[in-house]
Amino acid sequence: MLRVDNLNAWYDRSHVLQGVSLQVNKGEIVTLMGRNGAGKNHPTLINGSTIQASR
Repeated sequence: MLRVDNLNAWYDRSHVLQGVSLQVNKGEIVTLMGRNGAGKNHPTLINGSTIQASR
């Protein structure tokens, strides 16, 4: 299971993720959708510790 609570992240001066929470259970498939530059890749990068989440 993957669980994220109240995730916030900044990219330069842009607050790209604001209070994102989600839970993915075993066997579930999740797709993040949004326009270009909306921050869809940030949860993956933060979960993989490529970048650090903000508090």
